[in-house]
Amino acid sequence: MIATAKSISYGIAKAEYDENKVINGVKVASEAARQNVYGDNCREVVEEMTDVQRIRSPVKTPFLDIVVTLSEEDCEKITAHNQSEWLVNLFMHDMMTEQVGLSEEEYAQMQWIAYEHEHTDNSDSLRHWHILVNRTLLDGRLVSDSWIGKKAAATANKISREYGLTDATVRSVENKKDVFQAACFVLGNMRLYVFDRYLEGMNALGYSTRLALNSKGEVQGYYITAQSGREYKASAVDRRLTIGRLAALHAELHKDMKAAAARSPGKSFSMPPPNVPMGNVENLLRVFKADAVISYSAPPPPNGRRRRGKRWEDMTDDEKRLAASGMSM
Repeated sequence: MIATAKSISYGIAKAEYDENKVINGVKVASEAARQNVYGDNCREVVEEMTDVQRIRSPVKTPFLDIVVTLSEEDCEKITAHNQSEWLVNLFMHDMMTEQVGLSEEEYAQMQWIAYEHEHTDNSDSLRHWHILVNRTLLDGRLVSDSWIGKKAAATANKISREYGLTDATVRSVENKKDVFQAACFVLGNMRLYVFDRYLEGMNALGYSTRLALNSKGEVQGYYITAQSGREYKASAVDRRLTIGRLAALHAELHKDMKAAAARSPGKSFSMPPPNVPMGNVENLLRVFKADAVISYSAPPPPNGRRRRGKRWEDMTDDEKRLAASGMSM
């Protein structure tokens, strides 16, 4: 289980997305749980929250947007609606009382609603929940949003440990390793490095990408979505995946493959593919217009065996002078 959280200003827009999510023409959203709200639809629910917010002075970000996502293995453990409702209630209670610091009485005055999405745009099996929370309690007090993202992640880790779910920290490490291997495979199959072609390759392999733009529309970086559906900033996966360092990584990978081939004449060396369906690899190769994975090999030694003797770099200066004169070392 993993969880993210942030404070937002757009309650209506967020709630409509959560309630009406459609993927490939099919609605995948359904209500999972709620507390202290009674409207028949998301607009009525947000209006209730807005009415409560008028008790106090307005704030720029009056809502919390929380997303809780299960791993594919965990989805098999949470199958019934009452299980989803139980998990969301447990998460909200523990996060607000143990991490945010609300008392039981304060938590009882909180308004929130959770919608379950059966899967994501990138995965058919990743069940997750979008929770819209009113930061203003029924008595007018404001809930702090300080470090709210870390508090959500800490709650997910705690629940994962207690109930035998996948630990978010472990899964994040695995995700990043998987994304980096995929990026290396794409770069290893590019004869010439071009950033746009690299993005095409990642998308073809099944790892969707998104550019990060500043206020002037200039590219500042990019994001990669792992197979689990979790999106990562490229620099958070590995510093070598930043836009400014990709060309150097491309050159390093090809240099390493050539060196490995030179050390083992007659063998072929290429980048190992990530753990993705073979159809994704074939799709990548079609995008790159390649019939086979790029590989490097050196011709086998004469008579099918290596020349005996020391390598030049292993010789002493005296041995090098003797070898240069024709003597075998």
